[in-house]
Amino acid sequence: MKPGEEAAQQALGLQTRALDIVFRLREGNPQPAFHGRTAAMSLFLASQRAQAAGDQELATRCRKLLRELITVDIQRDPQVT
Repeated sequence: MKPGEEAAQQALGLQTRALDIVFRLREGNPQPAFHGRTAAMSLFLASQRAQAAGDQELATRCRKLLRELITVDIQRDPQVT
């Protein structure tokens, strides 16, 4: 394992867990803009962490989900932008 790779993998693991928590909170109460913004930030950070850890597939999935989340939130509340 290259220097920094282990730290990148650990950061990705922690961010993935945080992302799971955010989505569970959002499922329970999707209305507050806070949950949408928090989910968006978690997806963005997970994408960055996945990229740093060399997991391009996960980074791409996170970016795709981020675009979908933004689209849904804008449709729900046009003032989100």
